[in-house]
Amino acid sequence: MKILPKIDARSKDYSFAKFGQVTTFDKEYNVDKPLKDDIQPSGDVRCVLFSILDVAEDKEGIEYDIDELTSRIEIGKYGTDPKTVIKEVIKNGLMPKGGTIRFKPFNSFWTAHTGQYDAFDNTRSAIILAKYPILVVGAWYFNWLGGIVEKGNGFSNYHCTDADGWITQSGIMKLIEIDGEPMISVQAWTGRKYYFTRDVFNWWAKTYGFDTMVLSTAEINARRDKEIKEKINDLMVNIIIILQQWKAQLLEQLTKKQTVGKVPSLYDVAYSLIGKHLTLNSDIPKEYGCAQAISYVLKQYGCDIPKRGISGTYSLYEWLQKNGVEIEKSEVGCVIISITNTGNGKCRGHVGIQGKYQILSNNSKTGLLDTQWVYSDWISYYKEYGNLTTKYYRI
Repeated sequence: MKILPKIDARSKDYSFAKFGQVTTFDKEYNVDKPLKDDIQPSGDVRCVLFSILDVAEDKEGIEYDIDELTSRIEIGKYGTDPKTVIKEVIKNGLMPKGGTIRFKPFNSFWTAHTGQYDAFDNTRSAIILAKYPILVVGAWYFNWLGGIVEKGNGFSNYHCTDADGWITQSGIMKLIEIDGEPMISVQAWTGRKYYFTRDVFNWWAKTYGFDTMVLSTAEINARRDKEIKEKINDLMVNIIIILQQWKAQLLEQLTKKQTVGKVPSLYDVAYSLIGKHLTLNSDIPKEYGCAQAISYVLKQYGCDIPKRGISGTYSLYEWLQKNGVEIEKSEVGCVIISITNTGNGKCRGHVGIQGKYQILSNNSKTGLLDTQWVYSDWISYYKEYGNLTTKYYRI
């Protein structure tokens, strides 16, 4: 049995967050040091080397010798595997320009774009943790010419770049701000910066061959490692959580058998859809699919829901105000909703259907409707920790 931990001893507030990930982001953030960046000549296939050296240079504030590193790497017609170069750098270090002794700026590497959030915010979180750029490897497209890029059209090759922060607008390049939303800044060795919106970056992260790598130090690794006592404690706590979930699911199933022959309630409809991906708009990522999942349930129940569903908790809250009856306390079959952007910014909102023992809602990790929340945990996390406005509606 694989236990997916919800409690991590290294997370001070026990807020279901993976260690090392932050809960708030500055409007703009950049770790690119004011050093002269190399430009990859036309036809040169050393993008991995250029990227790794830039990460090291921005970390240390000194320039390294790319030709000396090239002499140690076997480079093929189309370049080389990033992990091959990383392992060489970890083992034997880098030579400063004009130097005689190699330095070892890194001692490990790990993936940046997986975790609690979407790929966009997981990557931004890793940049904050490292305080220098991270490697981004993936397919490159002919329509990516610098500036704000769109989803790739026309595969060109595979490219190694580094992400050094994010912006919403730039006085130098006079980029147009996109609804106040951040764009990840990527350096691709053409002498230009490339800016990825959340939508485009998350799309890119799902394409074949995409990967991110934090070139890590012992200090960062120490913050990510658990002591043995913490591991044992977390294991025991998470086993208890799993057992509680199994017990609640069994009780749900036993109760379900007693309702055969009755007119289905909203709860009955939701319960029949457990384990399925529910959406009326396939463009919405599973990580943000809670309102879509409940839209689907409401549609199945016979409610007048827009054809493509409702994609945000605030919009769904407005629909509930007009089409539901607000009640003071949660009850079986009611919609429980914690509204995004009404709290302290520590977490996003969520919406579900109150069951007899657990709340049925979209699991952002799997994109499936399941019973991951009990009422007390929901209130503790969304209402108390996130300070989100939380309401209940009878349909």
